[in-house]
Parts: sequence; C-alpha cells; structure tokens
Amino acid sequence: MNPNHAIQNELQAAVTAACEAIAPIWPLDQFIAVNPWWGMREQSVAAAADQLQRRGGISMLMPASFYLSAWEGGRIRPEDVQDVLQAAGPEPAPSLEDLLKRLRAGDSVQPRVACSIFLSHEGLAPAGDGNSQQAVVRQTGRFCARYFDQRQARWAADKEHGLYTAWHQHVNASHLVDKQIGVKGLQRMLAGLPQETEQALAQLTSDLALPPAALEALCHGLLLDMIGWASWCRGIDWRAENQGGSNRVCRELLTVLLAWEWAGVALADNATRKAWRSQWSLAAKSGFDASGLDKGANTDGQLWLWQQAFERAWQRQLISSLNLDESPVAATKPDIQAVFCIDVRSEVIRRNLEQADGGIQTKGMAGFFGLALAHQTLSDKPGMRQLPGLLEPAIIAADTTGTSQGDNIQRSKTNQQELVRQAVRGAKYGSLSTFTLVETTGLAWAWKLVRDSLNKGNGSKGEDHEPGQLRMHHAGTGDPLSDANKIRLGTDFLRSLSLTEYFAPLLVLVGHGAHTDNNAHHAGLACGACGGRNGGLNAQIVADMLNEPVVRAGLEKEGIVIPQETWVVAGQHCTVTDQVQIIRRSALPDSHRGVLSRFENALSIAGTSMRRERATPLQLNGLGDDALLAELQRRTRNWAEVRPEWGLANNAAMLIGNRTLSRGRDLGGRVFMHDYDPGADEDGNVLTAIFGGPVVVASWINLQYFASVTAPETYGAGNKLLHSVIGGNVGVIEGDGSDLRIGLPWQSVHDGTNWRHEPMRLTVLIDAPQERIDLALERTPALATLVKNQWLSMTSLQLIKRTRGASSASAQLTVAG
Repeated sequence: MNPNHAIQNELQAAVTAACEAIAPIWPLDQFIAVNPWWGMREQSVAAAADQLQRRGGISMLMPASFYLSAWEGGRIRPEDVQDVLQAAGPEPAPSLEDLLKRLRAGDSVQPRVACSIFLSHEGLAPAGDGNSQQAVVRQTGRFCARYFDQRQARWAADKEHGLYTAWHQHVNASHLVDKQIGVKGLQRMLAGLPQETEQALAQLTSDLALPPAALEALCHGLLLDMIGWASWCRGIDWRAENQGGSNRVCRELLTVLLAWEWAGVALADNATRKAWRSQWSLAAKSGFDASGLDKGANTDGQLWLWQQAFERAWQRQLISSLNLDESPVAATKPDIQAVFCIDVRSEVIRRNLEQADGGIQTKGMAGFFGLALAHQTLSDKPGMRQLPGLLEPAIIAADTTGTSQGDNIQRSKTNQQELVRQAVRGAKYGSLSTFTLVETTGLAWAWKLVRDSLNKGNGSKGEDHEPGQLRMHHAGTGDPLSDANKIRLGTDFLRSLSLTEYFAPLLVLVGHGAHTDNNAHHAGLACGACGGRNGGLNAQIVADMLNEPVVRAGLEKEGIVIPQETWVVAGQHCTVTDQVQIIRRSALPDSHRGVLSRFENALSIAGTSMRRERATPLQLNGLGDDALLAELQRRTRNWAEVRPEWGLANNAAMLIGNRTLSRGRDLGGRVFMHDYDPGADEDGNVLTAIFGGPVVVASWINLQYFASVTAPETYGAGNKLLHSVIGGNVGVIEGDGSDLRIGLPWQSVHDGTNWRHEPMRLTVLIDAPQERIDLALERTPALATLVKNQWLSMTSLQLIKRTRGASSASAQLTVAG
C-alpha cells in the first residue's frame, strides 16, 4: 500500500473514532434517557473520565465537598472505604487519614490539556478572552438550527446537499464572517476549501499535519465543545445504521469544525502553530490506564475511591433490606396479578398495591411488553416508535376505521387539520404575521389563552385516548401479523416475565405515562422502554392477543396453559397523579367485573398512600388527601409547572429475581425490578434476554441522570425557564445560546435547594448462579464491556446468600465491577 494512502486511512480512522465517541440523542417527542458516554464504553470509566477532563474540561464526578459531606454525615463509613481499597488490588493503598486529608483540601482537578485554537491562543482572540471561540460555536450552532429545522424556522438552510456543503455555501455567500468571529481573513481561507465533504476532510487532516492519535484528540475535543449538535448528528447516524443504512452527518459537522480550526491555524504565526500542535500531541499521550484505581497519584483518582465508597455504602443498605434469609414459599395462584414496567416509579405502586390487598401479586418487566412496535395513525405522519431506542420496529400497529373508504376519509381529515396547524404555526413565527395573529384570530385565540392560563387544557395532549381498531402488520414486508406470530410473541412475553403457570383470574398489564402541559421534555417522564411514549397501547395489544382463543391454544402447545377463567386487561398509570386508568373496561366479561372492582379499590387506596409518600419530595406537605390529588391533577394541566414529578430521579439499582426478595420492603423508588425465576431458566436464555435489553436500558437511564448531576453544564439541559424549542422537535437551547442542551433539565434533578438525584452507577443484583450470569454476559458482549470497565456493578444474590456468615463486609458484598 502507498504510504500516503496508509497515513490517510489512519487519519480517517481517527475522525471516525472521534465521531463514535459521541452518544446519540433523539428528538424531543421521542426523548429517551441516553448514556452520554456510550461511545467511550470500551475504556474503563476512570480512563474515560480522565480523557473527558483533558480533552473537554469535563468532570465526571461530584466535587470533593459532596463526598466529605457524605463522610461527615455518616453515609460513608470506614468499612466502605476499606472495602474499596481492598477490592482495588494489592498495590500499597493510602491510609484513611491521608485520604481524608486530601479530601478536606478540596478539588485539584487535572487541567484541560488542549482546546480550540480560538480559545487557547490570545493572538486569535480580540482581547484574549475566548470571544472568537464563542463566536465560532454561535455561528455554527445557528446554522445547524436552520439546517435541521423541521418546518419551524422562518428561514431554512438548503438541504439538497450535505451539512458541510450547505455550510460552505452559506459562509461563501456571507460577508460578515471575519467580523462575526473577530479574525481577519477567515472567509477567504474557508472559501478556498473543497465543497464536497470527503475532499475537504482529506485536505484538512493533511494540512493540519497531526499524527492520528493527536488528530483523534483534536476531533473529539471539538465535538465536545459543541456536544449538543454533535449528539444530534450522531443520533441521525445511529438511527440510519440501525435501519441497515448509513449516514455521515456527525462526520460532516466535524468537517465544519475542523475547517474553522484549520483556518485559524493557517492564520496564526509560526510560534502559535507550533504551540497548537504540541498541545494536541500532549493530549493524545496524556491518557492513563485506569483498569485499576490510581490510589495515590492525584486527587481525581482518589475521588473515584470516594465515589465507589459512596456507592458501596448504599449497596450495603440495599442488600440488608432484601428478604434474603427467608425460605422459599410454595407458589400458589393469586387472586389478581398486575404486571408493571421495571421503571423505578413502579416499585412504589407495586409496594403500596400489595399492602392495600394481600391477594394481589405484582410483577415487573420492560414496559413495552416485548412488542417492537411503531404506531401509525391515520395520517401522513411517520409512525411513532413504542419501543426502546436500542431496537427498531418489527411490527406496525396501524389505526383503522375498519374499511378502506373510512380510512381514506379519516386520513384526509387528519392531514387537513395538520395543514391548518402548520399554517397557524407559520403565522405565529412569521416575521410580519406574528404581530397580527391574535388580532386576526380574535376570540378563538383569546379562549386558548384563557383556558391555558386557568389550567383548563388537556395535559395528556390526546395521546391517551383508548385504542380503536388496529391493523397489525410486519414492518418490513407489510404482511399481516399471523396467528403463529402472535403465539410466538405471547410465548416470549410470558417466559420473559417468568409467568407460565398459576395464572390469576384477572391479569392486568399496566403501562405508564406522564401527563404534562407545555413541557418540552414531556417524553422524558413517559415510558423509556416505549421510546418516550406512554405504554398503554403496548399493554392493550398484548392483552388482546392473550385473550384470543387461537393464541391460548397455541400457548398450550408450548406448555403454557392460561385457564379459561383468566381474563387479561390493560391499564395505564399516570405517574404525575398516581392514578390508573383501565383501558376498554367495557369489554370485560360480566363474570370479572367484581374482581376488577376489587382491583380498582386497591388502586385507590394505593394511590392515596403513594401521593402521601411523594408529598415531601414534591414540597406539598400539609395538604389533605383530596387537596393533594387536586394539586397533582392541576400539575398535569399547568403550563407553568416546571416540576410535575421527579421521574426516575434517584435510581440506583436493578433487582432481577422473584418478587419474594423484595415484597413488603420499602426500596424508596430507587430500584428497577424485573421478575425472574432462576428455576425455570436452566439454559440462561431468559436471563440473556434481560441482560441484552432491560439491563442496558436501565444503565442508559442511570448514567443519563448521573451525568446531568455531575456535569450539568455539558450533559444537562439547563434551566427550563430559559428554554426555547427549536426545529419543531429537534431540541432546546437555553437563553441566547446556540448549541443544543442535551440531557435532563436542572428542574428534573434539583428542587431549588438540593439535588434530588444522588449520582451512583447502577448496581445490578441477580438471583441466579454465578455460572449462569457469566454465560449470559458472554452472550451479551455490550453489557459485559460495561461490567468489565466499571460503568455498572453486578453480583449474584445467591453468592451473597452463601457468604452471609462471613466476618468481613467485603465478603458479604461481592460486587463485580
């Protein structure tokens, strides 16, 4: 191979690696929690943290004062620190006294090794204050907002060509670039670049003349400086790849950023160019192998010790709260069974529901109920995903009136309504009509303003209407869903739930959603397993399938006999009000109305208890039961409400096992709970499926909340009060910013005085033999990588049970990772 070609291939690989280090995000109406460090999972968590600090000035940990407060408050005990030191390895460890001395000395963060030439060199900034860097981000961000606009912006960018080409044309047509950025000669330099992305990228990487490792560090640093749009572009690429295609939008954005950097370097003097290359070479070489803990060399390494001790303290409390010492109870048929999502909010309703009626057995699984589904309404809009972001739809559930003529009429009506809505939006944001819209529409718009101001609107936004007729077909072929397909789906659903016998007369599948108004991040409170949608539709489809005689006959051939007396119904839990709505209750046979009434009575009692439990964290103490419910119902309609509920804040663990492990125990709404019967899964297939989907999704949620607290300036969405939605459903910007704000808003994790989420990596506790856990990890390499590199911890509860009598705390808590 030509040496020049080999070098160019290495440089292109460096560009690709930098793009893949960025995690994807989804549009606002499909917002799901994402592990923002997913692209760095091949590194240990400590090594990734060091790289983020050096390349982006980003800290992955809380400040030293946080851990000192946990120590002084008794949250972290000496044995927690000793356990962590012992688990770290045989190297000499610092004493507890030395660790405390350094902790009390405060933060000593490793400096950022390198940054953009506009930020790092005073010769290119008007006053040496970084204004040029801010101007580059502002100019690029605003262009991205126009380019990716979804029919909201007044002036849109040309999308006929790729992002880089459109930007290049825009810059060439502008005469204000030099003035905007504050550097003379920039536009002339940029105009000389090729218009095609790959040609430009080849020239840029060649002219910058950095070795591949340094180029990767530079590219990663540039993307971190514009993390919002970089994540959006990576999301477009991710979804294209998941659908079997390809896209290079993140690569195009990086080409734009490299073009700015290249022009700045070219315009700098020789000494500045030399210093610039030196800093990026140093950045490429400055990583350290953090496969073990750096126990003595730097404060960052020691903060990881304290982070692990903080997590270990809570793990100890969690394990001590479980029913590990109780003898197994013989399985019996309950009066009522209710299946909930694994979402941590379900821990609260399950506990209170069982306390309200001892004849109710609750179970947990991912809230999309095993349906890789997209819902297609009677309109020209694309189908809405009702499944985890890691998956692609295999089934389309299409609304239908029952006839082709009826479908066409309804589709035309819906499309006309959408055109009117777009026209109103266009007038609302038009440069001239925006001033006359209210006067033109008169009382119609006045009523909307009055209604919304008095909280009379419908916070559910119409998503929770009861499902009508649905036509089920395969996403790829369009073929109708056959009876054999339904039987397979039903079999997989029941086995993944470890529910193959002892069916109750009433089986309720409860999806969940959150009703809010004027909330850009509404989807973040809905079901993450349903792609940021409410889960009632999935629950209803599965319930209908399990009630079909042909499906039950097929299940019987698979060894799963659902008694004739068992009826399956669906419901939806509103997590703002803690009320559960039964879907299609009119279809319930008369023979089951009594048991349904019993279930709804238990729901009412449980809802009251749950609202009392949530009153303190919601700062609603002192209200009576009726007033508390009324206030929460008001929050679903209040367009000024910034904290309708706390979502999944404070999530910290996942429990995979039988409900007997936790029944009657208060886990504080902090634990994802997935039912699993180790005795019915000798081949480990069910555990493998749980590892490959729900555990990874739970880890994504956990690390999204973690990052939004530890690095809110980078991975948090900022202040809701300053948000502006851009591009339709693209995302939000804060104030006069230009980069997208990703992650969770400040109000989702902070109550104005204290953090409502404690950053802990996910602890996964599994009631299975260690050998089966190891086998399931071998089959799910992505999860195995997360465990190996300490992005989460995992252990066998059966192993903990065997070591209960051991003398040391570390023996009682053998947590991998």
